Amino acid sequence: MTLKRIASKSNKKARNCLKCNRRLTNLKDNVVNTCEGCGQQHLVDFYTNNTIVLTVAERPELRRRPGEPKAADPEPEQNQEAFKEALEAFRKKWKGV
Repeated sequence: MTLKRIASKSNKKARNCLKCNRRLTNLKDNVVNTCEGCGQQHLVDFYTNNTIVLTVAERPELRRRPGEPKAADPEPEQNQEAFKEALEAFRKKWKGV
């Protein structure tokens, strides 16, 4: 089963179910749309550049709404002292070789 589909609105498969590939009717933006055949729930996003994005409702973390800024990844903490200790141990280990 596909989790996400990004396609042009004019593409024939753009409005098909991600699970059973049946045609979805009456798609609404930012609403859970259910397939009449298999019952799969989809989240739909319409972009201004004539793009449609279908995402399964069970995986909303894969979805990004138009105009929504990307979430910044938190900076990993750099522990300089632990790195220096590990580097010193590595150098001592290989010094004799």
